[in-house]
Order: sequence, then C-alpha cells, then structure tokens
Amino acid sequence: MALVSACGLTGTGTPKSQQPTTVRLFDSRNDLHLELAATSDQAWQSFHSQQRLDGRKKLASPEAMHRLVEGLNDAGFEKLAISGSPSDSSELRGFISVHQGETRKSFSLPRLGATEQQLRAFGEMKLLMAQYYRSVPGLQYVTNPDGTRFLHNEQSNLERQPLLETTP
Repeated sequence: MALVSACGLTGTGTPKSQQPTTVRLFDSRNDLHLELAATSDQAWQSFHSQQRLDGRKKLASPEAMHRLVEGLNDAGFEKLAISGSPSDSSELRGFISVHQGETRKSFSLPRLGATEQQLRAFGEMKLLMAQYYRSVPGLQYVTNPDGTRFLHNEQSNLERQPLLETTP
C-alpha cells in the first residue's frame, strides 16, 4: 500500500494525474464562478460542440489540472477539505471543490466566523485557480441572444459625427 501512495496512484491503479478531474470555485463576494476540467475526461469530450448560456466552464490539459490540484494542496486544500460536495447553503462565502476520479472533496469558507488560516488559504486558492483559469483559452459554443445587444443599439438613431470635417 505504501508503494501505491508513493507513486500517486489511486485504488484503480491509475495515476492521479490521469484521473478525470474537475475543479470548481465559487466566491459569493463578487459572484465569481469558475470551473476547469481535464480534457481527458470522457464526459467533456464533446464540450466545445454543446451550446451553453455562458462560458464559465473551461477545459485544460490533464497536466495543467494535475499542477493545479498540487498547487491547491500546497495552499492547504488537502488539510482543510472534507469529503463530498460543498453545501448550497447561504451560510458560505465561497468554496473550492475538486472532483478527481471517484473522489470528491471540498473546502467551504463560512460567511461568518472563518479563521485566519481559512481566509488566507481561500485567498491563495482563489488566486491560483484564477491564474490557471485565465491561462486556458475559452473557445466555446455559447448562445446568449441578449449578448449581441451591444452590437445593435436600438436607441442610437443619432447620426454619427465625423472626426474630421472636410470642406469642398
């Protein structure tokens, strides 16, 4: 058993870096929702061809996801997380959840009464997740009929004034 742990293998003999992995972040202070998933996960294979209302979910390489999970653990995720999904309680300021293979863990930050360690760890994890999230291209098939409104401003019936006037 020590050999399995030392090699970073799960009970199925698959290295953790090759396990289907999804990391989610929610911060209620600024209504931030981020989600990254490994491209090797079969459930995500047709991701780019499915229509969605927003582009919050992004796909990253299995290697990047492995590095992200390692970074989260370095920031305290492994010590502070519990098994299972985060609660949907309004008592939470935010959460980080990692679903890797059959294992689901989450670190929830309470809205009130969070310790300094919890606040610091959540801040570090949020920053790390945001860095990885920004580094992944967001090529997605998004449908949002209201999103094109800025291109067709119906209230703008005013004639546009030229920047330079020319005289004949």
